[in-house]
Amino acid sequence: MADLLLSVFITSNRAKVRWNVGNRYDRLSVFKYTLESYARMKWDTVNLFVELDSEFTSRKTELISHIESLFGTNKVYLQFTRFTKQEEWREFFATRYPEDDDRLVWFSQCDDHVFIDFNLDIINEGLELLRKDSGEFKTLFYSHWPEILRLTGKFNTHERVGNYVKFKCTLVDAIQVFNLRYLKFLFTKLDWRGKALKKIDNLVLQRSVWCDPKNVRDRDGHFYIDNLQTVYVPLRELARHFDGYSHVWIKDGPNDEFPLLKIPHEANIFNRSSGMIRRQMQATQDSEWTEGNTFTVPNEWVDASIALYRQTLHSIITTTYECHGKGVQFTKENLEAVIAQTHRPLQCIISDHSKDSAIEDMIKTLDPKGVEIVYVRYSENYGNAGENWNNGLKYATGQTLQYNCMDERLAHPNAIKDALDFMNETNAQWIACAQVLEPSNDHFVPSWNSRIIDTNTISGPNAVIIRDRLKHIMLDPQFFFYIDTEWYYRLYIAAGQPIIFDKVTYIGRIHELQMTKTFINSKRIDLEKDRLHKKYGRVLPTS
Repeated sequence: MADLLLSVFITSNRAKVRWNVGNRYDRLSVFKYTLESYARMKWDTVNLFVELDSEFTSRKTELISHIESLFGTNKVYLQFTRFTKQEEWREFFATRYPEDDDRLVWFSQCDDHVFIDFNLDIINEGLELLRKDSGEFKTLFYSHWPEILRLTGKFNTHERVGNYVKFKCTLVDAIQVFNLRYLKFLFTKLDWRGKALKKIDNLVLQRSVWCDPKNVRDRDGHFYIDNLQTVYVPLRELARHFDGYSHVWIKDGPNDEFPLLKIPHEANIFNRSSGMIRRQMQATQDSEWTEGNTFTVPNEWVDASIALYRQTLHSIITTTYECHGKGVQFTKENLEAVIAQTHRPLQCIISDHSKDSAIEDMIKTLDPKGVEIVYVRYSENYGNAGENWNNGLKYATGQTLQYNCMDERLAHPNAIKDALDFMNETNAQWIACAQVLEPSNDHFVPSWNSRIIDTNTISGPNAVIIRDRLKHIMLDPQFFFYIDTEWYYRLYIAAGQPIIFDKVTYIGRIHELQMTKTFINSKRIDLEKDRLHKKYGRVLPTS
């Protein structure tokens, strides 16, 4: 992939009170969280220069263990000091890299720019763009997303390339992926004039970036060179500064564009609704970069970003009805479990068969926390669950989908994330997930059998997640008792057996108001068996 190179100082005694944010967590924990986010990527080598302030030196062993647990030991070079002198950097590059090496390096002199993207598609695309770029110096700006998007508008050279915008300028902020030749130029070729630099951000400047020469604080060691590099900017947020972007007056409250990050990662709720993405990309800012810059991120870029998030949108289709007075309670518990999911973007379709507005009124009181909730009142075919589910399916736009019974619920906040990670790791077209039964607390792990069409060893539709290429295989509403197994058989015909995910994903509630107890009887089962035979023949097919 690339190399990871960090040179950081871990301290609570920061020069600014970080824009009135303060130290919400101890800074070593913040750095460990940052490293955890980087460990999601595969690195060729990991070079860590970490200076610990006196308050953290007693925790050196803790940090070593954490780093080894994340990256192993073979490819890690760890030193408990950071380089500030040019001769130190020159020795490092001379001993670690061949002269003609031009690999890519994720470089940072900050301890708190956390990788938050939900998969590696966009960063991998960006790395490939850098590799193919024939320019001598090139970078990928992975953090300060709203600022760098806006900065592209200061230059007439910007253009769309895939899911990135590229432009020419000189910008050496230490939160970029650099090609190694560029890093060597900055650290070994330029003459630092004896200066010790904790960060290279102001080593080389372009006056037009900073609006006006008088806004550039002239110091010994500065170089002014225009258009030194090609910069690639992603159209999806890759990383976020732990303490947000209030330094450029972008609000950072829980419902604002860029909320402050929390530890652990599961505590963060990322609102990826279309409206929020637009607000993020076009956020009002005030900085030296934006002074004199009237550029507004174009709607074309916003729409492209929304489409990138929608590519991994997960849709949950929930069917509801009065359920003998329990409909509101069951639906509320169900939706609260959906909203609590860490996975974003997330869409929940509610197709409501109710004859009153009780469930609709309750839904209006919920805080969706970035979940796209689509409520649909469905007045046709009352009481037919298959028709109700198929109606909800019309409104689902996710790339992965699952049905959701109102009286059941997701088991824990990472339920969807874990299931989709498994689905992607195994490249499954559909999976069947384990559940825990309530109130017995028994665990049920699904399995496949050759007579799945009339012998259920998977459980109800809640157990199954499908990719949208199977969306056309809808439930057959003439069935109820066999509605799930007959659907599983048709999924099998199209995509083979499901891959079994044996980690508990949802809670199956057993209660006296279930339709299997209030509606299903031997007469109904015989009726549906006849319908199976009429559809498939005297001998039911096996798989």
